Amino acid sequence: MSESPEARTKRKIISAMKNYQPLQLTSFYFDEDDDPELVLKAFPIIRRKISAGFIGITLIWWLRVTRFNRQVVPMFQVFSTDILDKKILKKIIDRIDVVVNLRFKQFNRTKVEIDKWCTTITNQKLHNLSNVYSKEKIRRFAITNKSLSK
Repeated sequence: MSESPEARTKRKIISAMKNYQPLQLTSFYFDEDDDPELVLKAFPIIRRKISAGFIGITLIWWLRVTRFNRQVVPMFQVFSTDILDKKILKKIIDRIDVVVNLRFKQFNRTKVEIDKWCTTITNQKLHNLSNVYSKEKIRRFAITNKSLSK
């Protein structure tokens, strides 16, 4: 029996988390007023620029939504194998030629917290991104700067 797209995405993100064991998390938030279509257009540009700024660090990207002031707001998370320097990150974001209001927060994660996150992904349905972004197929997961040893 073939694997559903949702099951495949879950399997791939969990496999990446176990292979690379990223213990740093940077969450990027957009304003609730930002147009979701513009956010979706900005995501690959932001991903490319940040990946280029941190070449030696494996980055696992996760596009999702969150609730803010009772609104569904686009966001993405970057799990990384090393901490992303805030000054460099801010400089990269300021140079991006996309008109979105982007802010970020950084967190240290333990292996237990990452395992719990993976369990949550396994047990819950993924966000329905097409409801927010008005696009049927959305690539919600990516790995950039893959380590050669993994």
